[in-house]
Amino acid sequence: MHKPQTSNSKAPIRALWAFEATARLGSFKVAAEELNVTPGAVSQQIKKLEEWLGYALFERRTRKLVITEAAQALYQELSDSLSNLDQICQRYRAGASTDVSVSMSTSMAAKWLAPRLADFMILHPEINVRINATNDVVDFRKDKVDMAIRYFDGQAKDLNCQLLCEDEVMVVCSPSYQAKAQLGQIEQLNQTTLIEISLYPDWNFWLSKAGASVHCRGPKLYFDQSLLAIEAAKRGQGVTLSNKVLSAEELSNGTLIEPLPIRIPSGKGYYLVSPQNRRLSPSAKLFSDWLITSFSKI
Repeated sequence: MHKPQTSNSKAPIRALWAFEATARLGSFKVAAEELNVTPGAVSQQIKKLEEWLGYALFERRTRKLVITEAAQALYQELSDSLSNLDQICQRYRAGASTDVSVSMSTSMAAKWLAPRLADFMILHPEINVRINATNDVVDFRKDKVDMAIRYFDGQAKDLNCQLLCEDEVMVVCSPSYQAKAQLGQIEQLNQTTLIEISLYPDWNFWLSKAGASVHCRGPKLYFDQSLLAIEAAKRGQGVTLSNKVLSAEELSNGTLIEPLPIRIPSGKGYYLVSPQNRRLSPSAKLFSDWLITSFSKI
């Protein structure tokens, strides 16, 4: 590698953008698509930056680019700096969109986001928030969505995944139902109506992980959404499985309680996801930061 250029020469700005995109996406071709140039142009910009810096940024391997150790530190600082620069420019751009679109399950939207959304609107009244409440997994290539809150294990190709909250499965019921069923031991679940949710860990999972030998033979209610199961439990119709996110309000106001103080990690969590090849707009970044801060308070 050549010696770096003289200290009074300025950093090539276009080359910095090309490097950041290539390092983030791991490909000249994909970076070129994002930057709306040819892969050859990206490669030339990388070479220009390498000559300016005086060291290699990538190891060119067969069908793979590997960022060098020296370039890794540069990428971390540069990524934050370019993101801040982009946000500044977007704020002063005429006609810039202030809309934010976020997808999540119906239960998450109703039980967690809706009661808190006013807090964000007070902080940022200029931002319009569009909620896409659906149990379908969002397709960022087709759906016009900036980000999504997804309940899964956090493993997803081509997505930025920020853990918001790890999931711990707990037993909940109304105070009146606990008193009627005299529920205080796992074995007494045999005497209760169990409420199950199709998209959430079931009772067999919870009992197995809790080390219980009991096999529940009582009646069951089945729902396809957590918010319905929580509502049924609130009204004294049985015992259900939930977590501190979806049942936060009910546990706080006492309409639901934990009759069995055993919480079982599900191995999943709530993640904020967005496409790796698409930068969040300034408005979306503000909403993303607010979500992360709000979940940290649970």
